[in-house]
Amino acid sequence: MGERVFEIVGVGPERFTGTETGIVTEIFVPTMMHPAAVRDDSTWHRTLARLKPGVDPEPVRAKLHATSRAFERERAKGSRA
Repeated sequence: MGERVFEIVGVGPERFTGTETGIVTEIFVPTMMHPAAVRDDSTWHRTLARLKPGVDPEPVRAKLHATSRAFERERAKGSRA
């Protein structure tokens, strides 16, 4: 890709289009290859969870939301605004 060399470590099934409904992803690269991964003023993360059949997603969603908010509060403490 461009001037960079990457090693292919796996190939998914042909019908796999990514982890987010409605968004097709053709290639995944390690997080550390994204420039924002090492910046102190940037954050981005997504959580993907597969629940067992019959598990109510709302308590899980609420816990993940609380965790995300706590992470953002802690990160903001170190912000140089």
